[in-house]
Amino acid sequence: MNYSDYILTGNKLIKYVISQNSFTYNNSDYSSNEWRYCSIEGEKWFLSSLEQSWYYYLDKSKSTNDYKNYIEKENWFRLIIPTSSRSWFDFAIILDNYFYPINIKITQNNWKVSNLFWVKVLDYLLFYNYIEENNIHFIKKRNEEAIALDIKKSLIDIKNNRLEVDLRYYNLDKIRDYFFLVIDKDTSKSKVYPFLNIKEQDIIVNPKNAFQINFHTLEDEITSDLDLWQNIQKLVNLYYNYVSKKAIPFMILNWFDLSNLDL
Repeated sequence: MNYSDYILTGNKLIKYVISQNSFTYNNSDYSSNEWRYCSIEGEKWFLSSLEQSWYYYLDKSKSTNDYKNYIEKENWFRLIIPTSSRSWFDFAIILDNYFYPINIKITQNNWKVSNLFWVKVLDYLLFYNYIEENNIHFIKKRNEEAIALDIKKSLIDIKNNRLEVDLRYYNLDKIRDYFFLVIDKDTSKSKVYPFLNIKEQDIIVNPKNAFQINFHTLEDEITSDLDLWQNIQKLVNLYYNYVSKKAIPFMILNWFDLSNLDL
């Protein structure tokens, strides 16, 4: 399967899974008017409804303390729902050994931007860093410095025209993405956006929140950016812009030797 087929398949699978879910949102159900709390509550209710919709397919023999495992017999795909809110995805689908992680975003038209993800997902998308158990992907724990160092090594090799640097560093033979299921709080309508496929100009780089998107301004769920290597390079540029913005305050102060001050 190539990246294009992976994206199209993931889009169809996610929409099929949620089509079995009849849950709708009611504004009166929210205990707070603060949009962050509304989003968190909405995500929990959606997942609870999803579990109820798929309860018939629950495979207790394959479920664990960390993940509930649902197997759709007819098409033979697996629906994975974490039992902890600390997982790097809200639910995931596995089909033919391809892994489709999904993050739920509850939005509203007057909400300008949504925060996306950080180090774990970034490392997964760039370098495909994970440990696999029972086809479920567990992200390795690495920090920003490790990611930056790997990017630097790859850029040096690219500059020196060393062959297959893209494959060696970025595992381009491993097809992946990170899907956002965006649900409108008022209408319950949903759309699916694969992150790597989103156009670079639609992604906001914020030094505090890393990457953000206003999903309501996106024109298409799937764009023409269906080349994995080009999308990885796009993410490298976004990461570079992020760390540049974080470093500006340090660069402002760095011209002055603070050690000479009695602070």
